[in-house]
Amino acid sequence: MPKYKESASDTGPVGANMFQIRRKLGITQKQLAAPEFSISYISAIERGRIRPSLKALDILARRLGVTSAELLAEPQDDSFAERTHLPNSEGDGTAALRGLLNQRPAPYLAALTLGWVSIFLAQHIYPPASELLDALPPSSMSAEQRLLRLYFLGHIALMEGHPIDTQTMLEQALQQEDFSGHAELLARCRFLLASAYEAQEQFLLADEAFKDCVQAIEKGIADEPFFVMQVYSALAEHYRRLERYETALTWYQRALDLFDFVLNPVAMAEASAQLSRQHLANVHSTLADWYAARSRVLYEFAGMRNLFTQMASNLGLTLKELGNLQAAEQQLQQTITVSEQLGAQRQGILTRIALADLLLERQEIAEAERLALEAQKLCRPGEEGGAGDEALYGRVLVTLADINKALHRLDEAEQCFQEAIALLKKHDAGDYLSQAYFRYSDLLHQKGQDAESYEMVRQAFLLAQHGPQAGG
Repeated sequence: MPKYKESASDTGPVGANMFQIRRKLGITQKQLAAPEFSISYISAIERGRIRPSLKALDILARRLGVTSAELLAEPQDDSFAERTHLPNSEGDGTAALRGLLNQRPAPYLAALTLGWVSIFLAQHIYPPASELLDALPPSSMSAEQRLLRLYFLGHIALMEGHPIDTQTMLEQALQQEDFSGHAELLARCRFLLASAYEAQEQFLLADEAFKDCVQAIEKGIADEPFFVMQVYSALAEHYRRLERYETALTWYQRALDLFDFVLNPVAMAEASAQLSRQHLANVHSTLADWYAARSRVLYEFAGMRNLFTQMASNLGLTLKELGNLQAAEQQLQQTITVSEQLGAQRQGILTRIALADLLLERQEIAEAERLALEAQKLCRPGEEGGAGDEALYGRVLVTLADINKALHRLDEAEQCFQEAIALLKKHDAGDYLSQAYFRYSDLLHQKGQDAESYEMVRQAFLLAQHGPQAGG
């Protein structure tokens, strides 16, 4: 895998600057890409593999809130430390670790390095993780460590939009005899491989790989709670995507049965300690390893909470798609409560919007308005304690506009639609912008403004036709 700094030098500073600014803003590659570009295009720019066109550079600069000139400027010397969210190269330990790896490979350094990589991956910080993995000499690693290195590289490739690289790497790993004695890690590799198949719409292969993971869980080979939740959640999303809603419901329910682990860090810690004891005989443990593992568990625990609330909400939406509106309403209400318990504010807002839309369909307009106003307060930009997310605020305004329309407050509805469309256009929220155009067209038709209504429909269709695409 190419090193970030080496490849970036061939194509100028744009990739390094874009990565640094995007990370500071907390924007994912997917959010930066849509709707004009693909994730792989953004990743290729950041990794220094390609240069964006002047048009693409202008669009990306505006999304990042900077000028094209700032993206073209030479980065400062501390850019690597800023990209990794660490104070500087003297205090983070990674520079020293790379130096040790280059000077004197030793078995304990492999374990320490893999521990640091796991922390970076839990924080979604990929370039330094890749650099450390590239610096690991295979001769200093055990078979288990070599397999773990391949697993981490496959994870990075998948997250950076290269599922075919993940597939190639892990298919080869699963066929190697050297790795046959590491069943738990092989199960994790199969899960990552299933996700790579899914990303390429190879659904039959994904289905088979997911089922292999379930078998490993049922046999007690890979029963760590967070991994189990990931597998069950991915299976639920897999079947929901294939419109096999009843099967999806089964897997959502099985994933949500792990609720105690999400709420109870003591139970999670005990499970982690038990797994650590099981593997202790095969691992060269050090105090540094223990600190790294403890940090990783804390990051994964936060990730588990976010995953849990998202699953709970998706279960409610799946029930709605099946026509079971009463069960859907109950599930979404529970998700709002759980989101508040877990501090998952964004998911709580999204779930309020979903529930308000459902209640609006059932003509329970007063309760729908209460939820929408609650969501509006939680995410209004500048509101004390609010999420401050303009795109999310735009989505709330679309629901409020529909509520005002249902209450025959047409001027208020139009104002909400116009403000929502402006915010969604500003943040290139293509799918939600298309919905806003369609809903606004109904209001304009109701007001007798048929020409304007037609224009909104035309704009919605244009968005639906073009969608996200690769930039150039």
